[in-house]
Amino acid sequence: MLWLLDKPTRYCEMRGNQNSFNRLDRGHPKAGLDHQFPSVSMVCSWSGACMEEVDLILMCSSCEKEKKASEFSKKNGCARGYSYKCKDCHNSYVRERWYPKNATKHRAASAKWTANNKARVKATALGLREEDVAIVLDASDGTCAVCQSDENLVLDHCHNTNVPRGVICRKCNLLLGHLGDSAESVKRISDRLIEYLSEAPRFEAFEGKVSIAG
Repeated sequence: MLWLLDKPTRYCEMRGNQNSFNRLDRGHPKAGLDHQFPSVSMVCSWSGACMEEVDLILMCSSCEKEKKASEFSKKNGCARGYSYKCKDCHNSYVRERWYPKNATKHRAASAKWTANNKARVKATALGLREEDVAIVLDASDGTCAVCQSDENLVLDHCHNTNVPRGVICRKCNLLLGHLGDSAESVKRISDRLIEYLSEAPRFEAFEGKVSIAG
């Protein structure tokens, strides 16, 4: 069942004629579209029981093709509640015409937004709660919690509980991952590394040749 919002004549596609149309109930999930047609709903009063089955069809002002409403972005500034260009045409316009002219401005705005929304950016990238990330970032002194470096800082989190643990540098984060990402595995491997480095050398070099020590 289709409802052509861009057509000047409103037809109920269920009954194929013009019947009396009623306003949508404000609690209906599609009631937000009713503001553009104050006296009509998407289906006539005879077909009101089937409103959930209505597929909204919109006309793209660019390619002039009729497409489902899901292929348009919702836009409060437009009278019909959706953008006049479909997503494909909008993306093509941005990629081919708008971005080449505004690349520098766009990158600057993007960098500024990222700097002002660090918690949201990191939370989205790691799948964490923004409020949890904000608490951890605010508690950081701007240095790595392990080696005290202030370069290439990243947010560390537990992969089992998905809870952020602190701010550390990228090197320490990679090291932690290689050592098993747990206190037990880090201690076991670090103890063995200390023993390994403290042992007497098993090999020696003489005149450019390596041989077993002793």
